[in-house]
Amino acid sequence: MSCRGPKLSDRHTASKAGPVNLRPYLTPKYVGMRRDLERFLHDYSFDRAHNGIRTLGRTPAETLKAAVRL
Repeated sequence: MSCRGPKLSDRHTASKAGPVNLRPYLTPKYVGMRRDLERFLHDYSFDRAHNGIRTLGRTPAETLKAAVRL
C-alpha cells in the first residue's frame, strides 16, 4: 500500500464526462452590466441625497428641477 494517496486517474473521475466550460458563467454579460449601471444611475440621481455646497442635501434631480424653474 502506498502512502502517496490515490492515483491521478482515480481523483479526476468527473473529467471522464468531458471538460466543463464555466467561462460563460464567469464573464459578465452586457445586459446585466447595463441593468446594474441603470440601477446605479437612478439611485445616484433620484434617491441618494448629496451633501455638496449647492445641493443642500437634495438629490441631483431635485437640484436640476429647482434650477430649471429659475
